[in-house]
Amino acid sequence: MVAASQWQGDYDQFVGKLRGAIPAGATIQGEPTYWYGLADHPYIANQYFSGDAPYAETVRRLGIEYIIADEYFLDTVLKVQQLVDESEVLDFLAHDADLVAEIRDPQYGQAAWGQSSEYQSSPYESASRTTRIYRVRP
Repeated sequence: MVAASQWQGDYDQFVGKLRGAIPAGATIQGEPTYWYGLADHPYIANQYFSGDAPYAETVRRLGIEYIIADEYFLDTVLKVQQLVDESEVLDFLAHDADLVAEIRDPQYGQAAWGQSSEYQSSPYESASRTTRIYRVRP
């Protein structure tokens, strides 16, 4: 549990930045946390990807147009939980998507507390996180 005095996030401001990078009505893949602020978009949670089909095939089949790739997705989902093959995702982002925005925030986008492959994260950390928005190429 994070003490209110330690919370550094501004959800509305963060979602406003996401909205500035993603056109209205675009189909998005991202963390469920962001869906609350983007509920007017078709939205596919990262947890939907279970590795049953190749990542690129699933993205195309679902018509995903924008991918929100934050530390939670790139580290916790891919490296720790291994819900999707990391190499497939990184290859897709490198060859089939264009980076359209990078959003820095002290709270949103971090790996799950205690579920990072790189370090033992803490809800009290104050380092800025980078969330990247990718547009899927047609």
